[in-house]
Amino acid sequence: MKLTEKKRSDIVAAAIEEFRTNGFRAAHVNAIAERASVSKRTLYRHFSSKDALFDEIVNIIMAQNASIRHITFDPELPVRDQFVREAQAIVDQVADADYIGLNRLIASEYLLDKERALQVFSRDEVTADPLAGFIKEAMEAGALRNADPRFASMQFSGLLKQFFVWPQFLLGDQPQFNQSQSEIIGDCVDMFLGHYAHRP
Repeated sequence: MKLTEKKRSDIVAAAIEEFRTNGFRAAHVNAIAERASVSKRTLYRHFSSKDALFDEIVNIIMAQNASIRHITFDPELPVRDQFVREAQAIVDQVADADYIGLNRLIASEYLLDKERALQVFSRDEVTADPLAGFIKEAMEAGALRNADPRFASMQFSGLLKQFFVWPQFLLGDQPQFNQSQSEIIGDCVDMFLGHYAHRP
């Protein structure tokens, strides 16, 4: 990694720590520069403002979302197996502690700044919804009954996040369940397919 890239990375890491400690609004650029062991001038060379640092953290989250390896529906393969694979790929990303931590970091700012929240949630990376595309493919193949793929995507995501995201997001700790992760994912898939499976 080049020195300039390392400094940029150090500044972002320092901003994350400063925002976590003091909140975005109370955070100071001077404190971020000190945490990153760079001059204020160097910080401004990479990021024009504290808002630009916030936007960079959002970009990191978006890039992590884009890294989820969604699958393409194959009508020749068992439907349940494919939904389990898709669910596991999603859980591997959204249940990651660092990922949840970054989302917790920016969520409080969304509550205070509706305009900022609308700007983020209208981005192409958010509205694309590859899961909805996967569900649409399954519907078009006749594996699921016809319905609104985006609405179905929200339901499927909601089932998974209820177990693997929200407890840790809100409480900072992942609760212990009697079932294993794979068993919970299987149950979520079965509940979803119980509602949407095509019945001739």
